[in-house]
Amino acid sequence: MIKGILFTLILVLASGCTTKKLDAPYGFKWEQTPEDIKKLQLKGLQCTEFQEGGALCSSANSPQIANKLFLLMFSREKNTLMLVSSQGKDSRDQSVILAEYDAINQKMFEVYGLPKQTIERYKRNVYFLDKISDDETTPFKRVYEKDGMQIMVGIVSNAHFRKIHNKKDIVYSVMVIHNLIPPKPQ
Repeated sequence: MIKGILFTLILVLASGCTTKKLDAPYGFKWEQTPEDIKKLQLKGLQCTEFQEGGALCSSANSPQIANKLFLLMFSREKNTLMLVSSQGKDSRDQSVILAEYDAINQKMFEVYGLPKQTIERYKRNVYFLDKISDDETTPFKRVYEKDGMQIMVGIVSNAHFRKIHNKKDIVYSVMVIHNLIPPKPQ
């Protein structure tokens, strides 16, 4: 009987140590390597591998979605997919950006529950997009977590990614980043 109780206890403890991991979004798989991604023959795929390990790829589509910008980041240790980022349509219209932001967050709430973090530094009824382009961080975002994955939904500008010489060239979009949460050291 004691052996049975110990065996059951070991099973319960062992099952608690394994973390369930959600699937990667948009048809990607977390264990994919840059070579696996290249075999998918995605439109506009470009990959850069780094000397210190890991890689970065961008594509104009995913296995499930066409004509949307995707960024894929691969771990240094195993060179496997660890982050998938997608970017929405560019706009200068704050109401369009907020409508997309709210629609995406509604979907995230339905799948992942309440956000773990909400940062929305600006009032919605005041024009704030120019402030986002000047900020180094994303001052309008929500972060969700579930089963070893973190999802960030934020409003960003193209000024976050490249040098803009004329403010009239700045556009805004909603970026969604799915990344694996590294396991905590035991």
